[in-house]
Amino acid sequence: LGAARPAHPAEVTPFCIDVHEVTVAQYRGCSTKGECKRAFRDSRWPQGSTDAGAWKQQMAAHSELCNENYDDRDNHPINCIDWAQAQHFCEWRGGALPSEAQWEFAARGSDGRVYSWGDALPSREHMNGAGPEYVAWRERKGLPAHGVLYDTDDGFIGTAPVGSAELGRSQQGLFDLAGNVFEWTADAYAPYPGADAPADADAGKRRVIRGGAFNSFQPQFADPALRFPQDEEAHAHGIGFRCAAAPRA
Repeated sequence: LGAARPAHPAEVTPFCIDVHEVTVAQYRGCSTKGECKRAFRDSRWPQGSTDAGAWKQQMAAHSELCNENYDDRDNHPINCIDWAQAQHFCEWRGGALPSEAQWEFAARGSDGRVYSWGDALPSREHMNGAGPEYVAWRERKGLPAHGVLYDTDDGFIGTAPVGSAELGRSQQGLFDLAGNVFEWTADAYAPYPGADAPADADAGKRRVIRGGAFNSFQPQFADPALRFPQDEEAHAHGIGFRCAAAPRA
């Protein structure tokens, strides 16, 4: 969680934000009209320090978890889209991707809770995280061993229908702010003020993602402060989004 430190004040003016992550049906409503580019059918992210063969194997395996490949996932979150696609969809709807501060306030609330739903440790009722079903799927695909967030099968190797984790509702009634898919935010990634971090030459090409995903296996991934940098051209199986907008007058 080093990227989420140090704690610092942030001012957030009133805003509206989606109760649910943007669904496959909602996104296709834009793409079938030719107003948005179609979601990708393959999962891709930067190689980083991963061996080239292992990187390609992992992307090939996870591409089958891209929801654009299926006709029966209308109420699942759209995934396998890059940052520009997400931002364009929100603009098409008259809004924008939420800023980091907006997203964290929506997830954290105003009462000092540990997770978006309260203080209870994550369970399948709170979020769609890595259960034994995802670990078994990875084993079948010949992928490296993976931890579990909880020991019960949640019924979904990948994404679940939005709002399935009923106990995961936030203070303001939002769902899936932890788990299901990470969510793109509007902001370019940069260390917080005062952080002991070197300058990042690629910072302008990376955007902050928030919230954990269906493959998250540690409780820290449900922390509202958790933030990760992701290449804005990545279109990964574990990333989706929700939109924000200014309140109507």
